[in-house]
Amino acid sequence: FQAQNRRLFRRESCTVARNLSRRQGTRYKVQGARCRVLGTGHKAQATKRIIDLKQVTGYKAQGAVSRLQGTDTMPNENLKVISIMTRKGGAGKTTLTRALVSAAIAQGKRCLVFDADPQQALARWATKLKIEDPLFTIETLSKVSELEAKAEATYENDTADLIFVDTIGAAGKWAEDLARESDALIVPMRLSDDDFEITTDTFNWYVDLRGRVDDPSALPSFKVVLSAVSPRQSKAEVEVEQKALKNFPVLDDYFLFRKQHIDAAAHGFVHDLAKQRRESINPLQRRHAKHFEEALEEASDILKAVVGS
Repeated sequence: FQAQNRRLFRRESCTVARNLSRRQGTRYKVQGARCRVLGTGHKAQATKRIIDLKQVTGYKAQGAVSRLQGTDTMPNENLKVISIMTRKGGAGKTTLTRALVSAAIAQGKRCLVFDADPQQALARWATKLKIEDPLFTIETLSKVSELEAKAEATYENDTADLIFVDTIGAAGKWAEDLARESDALIVPMRLSDDDFEITTDTFNWYVDLRGRVDDPSALPSFKVVLSAVSPRQSKAEVEVEQKALKNFPVLDDYFLFRKQHIDAAAHGFVHDLAKQRRESINPLQRRHAKHFEEALEEASDILKAVVGS
């Protein structure tokens, strides 16, 4: 129950941290990927719960019961929840989410996607193109608070290997609820001053949260992905890139601007488009397959950096 116990403790820690933040205005100053407390420095003394199999709520001890009785599906101890978040629209959340899901499906992973953005761009895309794949399921999520029960059901019934959450592009209390349920937070950032400032706000929120919980190691990882990066960057873009590398935990693999992602928005997952071109009778289509395969490999590298193999 290690993975689920971690989620239980993370929920407690985030709840205590949220309550503490209302009582004490501790301020944090971010210097690169490090921070130091400038205010009182008090941390939330979260009460550690002793897990009793008879009393546990949330991710219950269904695994032990199923092993003893052999009647229920074994829980998926390797389930990961990946949330793609940012505090503004237009940063490329949906495009990145679609690419990561495509990479996961290409590896044979069962993916459950929750579209929590009010615009529901990803859900509308899947409906419009009638995306049908046994490894892909997508649902809309009207409230982040619904994620807990849905993640529990997915874990207990072993219906997915990865859960992806495409979030709303705005700030709010939902962010701590999301952190409570996630294993990894991914923040896409375009190379612009506006995106840099918003990413700074998001990173400061995460640093502040780590300072308020009793066990920061229970929180999800936080990674910034430089998004829609042009192969030929302008001087202004290079300057923003350098600032991002200095101030945030940026992944080594960038999410480049590629026409293949535009094609994916119009026609389907990148891995499917790569296969179609690879198997085409048209020699020109076959030559173009390598560009889709490169886009898929790039997304696979990002996914591996976030959740491992």
